[in-house]
Amino acid sequence: MRQEYGKALRTLFAEGMSQRFADWRPQPAGQPWYWPGERLYACRQADVWWVVVLEPDLKDHDAFSLSVGWSRLSRAPQLSMRPSMEAPLSLQAMRRDEYLCPLPLLIPQRPRLHGHPVPWLVDPRSASRDPLDELAAFMDRQRHRPSTEEARALLAPLVADALDALQRWGIPYLEEVLSPPGTCSRTG
Repeated sequence: MRQEYGKALRTLFAEGMSQRFADWRPQPAGQPWYWPGERLYACRQADVWWVVVLEPDLKDHDAFSLSVGWSRLSRAPQLSMRPSMEAPLSLQAMRRDEYLCPLPLLIPQRPRLHGHPVPWLVDPRSASRDPLDELAAFMDRQRHRPSTEEARALLAPLVADALDALQRWGIPYLEEVLSPPGTCSRTG
């Protein structure tokens, strides 16, 4: 993700989390467990941290995703591999002390590309199955550097959609697998 988009993404996401999910707080997301630019938010509930990770694309796509999960060790999850390999609703996943899965995986109607759920994309052509679309997106990236205002305007609806998905799919998933329901609210 380009620098201009990354900065706007982190700012918009932080604003959205504080407005819509008041119980969730930013947490240090240290290396080697998290990449630069990623942001981690947690809602502490008794012995379990409910976790959301903002994941800007590290490659050539202007895209981002969210992961949701938990840590029963009262810390940011320290996983040797992300996402976790176990299926989100499997007994194996629920038995883990720490777990993270991509939020798009929990959204039934989310489009898929090569079998994987598509993240939130600034330019959908970058995930097209048509090589000419991908090339056109790449060329546009080389020709135009977005201003701060353009980056915010393009990312604002994507961040809002991601936060809606977190509210509709992510937090209910955590409530389901980490029952009994806790104090981590869906909205602030």
